[in-house]
Amino acid sequence: MNPSPYTADFLLDIAKSAPFPHAVPEVQWHSTLTFDARDGWQVSVFYDGDEFDYIAHFITPGGNVIDPWAWPDADQDEHAPFAYGDKERIIFWRP
Repeated sequence: MNPSPYTADFLLDIAKSAPFPHAVPEVQWHSTLTFDARDGWQVSVFYDGDEFDYIAHFITPGGNVIDPWAWPDADQDEHAPFAYGDKERIIFWRP
C-alpha cells in the first residue's frame, strides 16, 4: 500500500512538469538535484555521473517529503518479466 496520500499517476504528472536537464555539469555529477515543478511542487533527482538516474523524492508545496523509496516493492515472480508497481513506475521513470 502506498504510504502517501498521492497516487503514482499524480506524482508522475508532477515529475513530467519539471524541466530536467538530461545531463548536468561535472561539478554536479553523482548528486541529488532538486527542480521546481508545477503548482509549487519540487522533484529531487539523482544524477549518476552526468545522466538522470532516478527520482529520489518529491517535496509538496507545504514542504513535506514524499519518498517513493519507502513504498512497498511490487511482487515479483521469478519466472516472469520484471513487474512494475507504483514504486517502480516512479523510481524508474525517465524524462
